[in-house]
Amino acid sequence: MAGPEEEMKLHIWAGAWGLPSIDPDSLQCLANIRFAGVPVKIIECNNPWKSPVGRIPFLKVGSQCMQSPNDISAYLRSRNFSADYGLSSVECAETLAYMEFIWDTLQIAYQYFGWVHQSNFDDVMRPFIGKRLPWVYKMWYPEKIRKRAVGVITSVYSDAEGQPESVERYITQKTQSCIKLLAEKLGSREFFMGKSSPTTIDSVVFSYLSFFWKVPLAHNPVKEFIKTTPTLENYLARILNRYFPVGPRKIEGQISSTRLVYGMDGEVIGSDDSTEYPLSHKIFAIVFTSALMIWYGYRNQIVRLPRSEPNIAQEDDDEYWE
Repeated sequence: MAGPEEEMKLHIWAGAWGLPSIDPDSLQCLANIRFAGVPVKIIECNNPWKSPVGRIPFLKVGSQCMQSPNDISAYLRSRNFSADYGLSSVECAETLAYMEFIWDTLQIAYQYFGWVHQSNFDDVMRPFIGKRLPWVYKMWYPEKIRKRAVGVITSVYSDAEGQPESVERYITQKTQSCIKLLAEKLGSREFFMGKSSPTTIDSVVFSYLSFFWKVPLAHNPVKEFIKTTPTLENYLARILNRYFPVGPRKIEGQISSTRLVYGMDGEVIGSDDSTEYPLSHKIFAIVFTSALMIWYGYRNQIVRLPRSEPNIAQEDDDEYWE
């Protein structure tokens, strides 16, 4: 059990286009931390190798490691950090209901338009992630994320591969209905629960809607729905400007170092010295990548193994002396 004096470090995917991270799970964790005023060091990780299960985000506290947004929120509540302490039991139940609703709609839309849709994946997501990954991961990790997203979509829509246009149309319609309902729920209030500060439901809504609002996907009907609801667009801008101000060194679209560390105000405050890898990891990376490149070259006939040729001169000599 980590002691209260141990530093908490949240490792997230990189940000761009005005967002502190373009990954909704990372954004949700960041938002919960900012809303609850948790003293956490935020580290742009971009390296699945550093995660115990190969996924980001994750929260490290001493020897403990929490992986999912729900697990991270539960741990923070155990440390008396929560943005929901002012909610009634009815409001807490309503929050859970909306989170389930958002998971069934906006999360599915994110998986589809962010990773399954071919042009969005090829033109935006794969280049963005690939430029920030360690070189060992560049060749295969974006495809791994995409396969995971395809699995999510096919688990919900069994005919997704056979009728992609119908599935996309259905996902789009559900997302439009969700955004309309969220706009009605928000109304003219600053935050969803009508409090003076945001709560967990705000972190979930913000994490998904801001992805569609800011990331320049080639095919993005969700952004059009957001832009037709000024209350939601103002809501996203309010949270972004108030809790995630863009510092002078955070330029939109810049490639972020895996060693940059951000303070509570979003400013770069130093570097994470723990990103230095052990020598054994470096040796393994070199050997593994070299073997992978050789295998790839051989499979695609770029590299050919030498074949032994008969020694014609030697055969002639043998025939002469016979």
